[in-house]
Amino acid sequence: MDRNSTILIAGGTGSIGSILTKRLLERGVREVRVLARDETRHQQLIDSLGRPSNLVSIIGDVRDKMSLDEAINGVDIVINAAAMKHVKYCEAYPAEAFKANVIGTQNLLELCLQKGVDNFVLASTDKAADPSTAYGASKFMAERLVVSAAVRNPGARFVAVRFGNVLGSRNSVLTRIRQLLDSGMPITVVKETMTRYVMTQSDAAELIVESLQYGTGGEIFTRNMPVVQVHDLIQAFVERYAQENHLNFDAVPVVEHEVQRGEKAHEALFSVHEQPRVRIKDRTLIIAPNDEHTTIGQPLEPQFVYTSELVRQLSKDEIRSLLDTARI
Repeated sequence: MDRNSTILIAGGTGSIGSILTKRLLERGVREVRVLARDETRHQQLIDSLGRPSNLVSIIGDVRDKMSLDEAINGVDIVINAAAMKHVKYCEAYPAEAFKANVIGTQNLLELCLQKGVDNFVLASTDKAADPSTAYGASKFMAERLVVSAAVRNPGARFVAVRFGNVLGSRNSVLTRIRQLLDSGMPITVVKETMTRYVMTQSDAAELIVESLQYGTGGEIFTRNMPVVQVHDLIQAFVERYAQENHLNFDAVPVVEHEVQRGEKAHEALFSVHEQPRVRIKDRTLIIAPNDEHTTIGQPLEPQFVYTSELVRQLSKDEIRSLLDTARI
C-alpha cells in the first residue's frame, strides 16, 4: 500500500469502514472507493471527511456480482467490511447471512482473481474461531474461502482479520445500550456471566492496515485483546452516561434476559485446531494457512491463553479508561 494505491472498501460507510477510509485518505493514497447500499450514509461520510476529491462513492451490494464488476476495475486493494453482523437477525434469517457474508465474499474474491487484484482483506470476527451461531458460521465459511483462494493462487495476498467486540461500532452492545437510554427504555443485560474480547474502532482499522503490510497469503490476523465481563462493561458505560446526562444511575431500569440461542458465554481468539499454526508478532496473532507457511512472528508459548473465560478481566477502572480511549 502506497500513495499510488487505489483501494476499494466494501461496506465502507459502516463504523470500521468509515474510520479506515479516513486513515487511508490521511496516508495520501491515490483513491479510496467506498461501496455500500445506503446513499444517506454515503453522503454523511463524504460530508464528515470534508468532501475529498479522491473519495469515490459507489452504490452497490456485495451480494450482487454485477454491481461489483465496474467498482473493482483498476483497483490495487480490496477490503471487505460488508456483512450482516447482528447475531439475532442472522439466527432468524441464516439464508440472508449466508448471502451477505459468504456469497458476498466469494463474489469479491472471484472478481479479484479475474481482474488481477492481488491484495484482499476480509473483516471477520472471533465468533468464527469456534462458531456456534449462524453469524459465526457464515464468517467461518468466508474465512475458508479467503484462505483457499490464497493457497490455490500463489501470489494472491488474500488474508482475513478477526475482530473482537468493537466498542462503539453500530452493532456493538454499547451502541444498543445508548439507544435504549436515549429513548428512556429499560436496558437489557444477561443473567449469566459473559466475557468478551474487546477492541476500539481505531485498533480494528489498524489491524486491517497491518494485515496488508505483513500478509503473504492465507493468513488470519487477530489481536491479543483485553477481556471484559459484559455486565461490568455495561455498568461502567451506564454510570458514565448517567453522570454526563445528570441522571440518577440507580433509577435506570434494568431488565435481565436469557442468552440468545447459540450465543456462547465466552469467546476464543482461535480454535484448538488452529493453535499449532499460530504465531505472534507483538500483540498481533497470525494463524498460518498450513504448517509450512509460518514465517511471520514467533511461535506461541505453550501456556498462552486464548479463551476469554481464562484471561484476567479488566477492572471497572480499566474499563473506564478504555471507554475514554475509545471516546465512547
